[in-house]
Amino acid sequence: MKDLVVYYSRTGKTARAAREIAARLGADIRELRETRRRKGPWGFIAAGRQAIMGVHSTLVDPDYSLESYDRVVLCQPFWASHPVPAMNTFLAGIDPRGKRFILVAVKGGAPAAKLFATVRGSLESRGGKVVSTLELRGGMGKIAPVEDLMLADIEAWVASLGR
Repeated sequence: MKDLVVYYSRTGKTARAAREIAARLGADIRELRETRRRKGPWGFIAAGRQAIMGVHSTLVDPDYSLESYDRVVLCQPFWASHPVPAMNTFLAGIDPRGKRFILVAVKGGAPAAKLFATVRGSLESRGGKVVSTLELRGGMGKIAPVEDLMLADIEAWVASLGR
């Protein structure tokens, strides 16, 4: 069986982390793309509000199939300590039974415990199993040194993973 990395990224930092994780795991990668744009400060504000409300978004060409995978890495930023709308949609569309999941949060500051609890509850109540979590310091805005730390954290974390 093979690994799959599924990610959503508004600014590109989570995409960078997801690509790095996929490369190091030899995993397939799948991007969750929304039909709406979330650019600029208003997009950021609306995104946080929608995350708090548990909104689902419309995805472009969604693929919810997990049949070929036994381990799935879900990689997302988190907004106001909640899953992003694109990930809400993906979680609602998949059958997690018998799959192992790794939860990755790219964050600006606050701990991801509430995000992880929400996603874990969704997956495990339907037969999935969360086997690991990882919080990455992605920072707010364009902060290259923080992104370098994020990549170093990925390298150390992947090295610690077992099959």
